[in-house]
Amino acid sequence: MVIAPILVEKGELRERIEVIAARTGMSAHRVNECLRLLRKHACIRSQGGADDGAPVYVLNRG
Repeated sequence: MVIAPILVEKGELRERIEVIAARTGMSAHRVNECLRLLRKHACIRSQGGADDGAPVYVLNRG
């Protein structure tokens, strides 16, 4: 799992930081930094949380 392809394919990402870190081999800190960079550049926006408490990030279109 890599963040950008999932966002492009599904339009959203609903995974806990720790799950993304485990699947990508990155540290949780690094995953958080990547998500922060995407938010800073308005590539994604936070859309609340999933039922399991995972953050939901949505791809900005347009």
